[in-house]
Amino acid sequence: EGISLYPNEIHAVEYIATSSTTNQTDLSANQGITRGAVSKMVSKLDQLYVKFGKELEAKFFTQGEYEDRSIEETLDLGWKILSILPREELYRIKDELIDKYLPKSE
Repeated sequence: EGISLYPNEIHAVEYIATSSTTNQTDLSANQGITRGAVSKMVSKLDQLYVKFGKELEAKFFTQGEYEDRSIEETLDLGWKILSILPREELYRIKDELIDKYLPKSE
């Protein structure tokens, strides 16, 4: 069920996050891989975002009317759901917060 990214895919995500204009040709040249490999990698990342979206909707946004969930439990759940995405995708969150609250990969 889990979708893992290889180190080279994580480096590509970092490159995308720091580049102002990235397309498949640019990414393949920078990473030294074919455009087909870039396409597969992007598809894999898309799958992670779909999984993240489904989990966010099913477990976070749809708290039942009679579900008694504290703010701490809600925040823990939010961090757990964020852990679906590669850490490099969380570039808008301070590293200190990620280090403190993001569950470690199993």
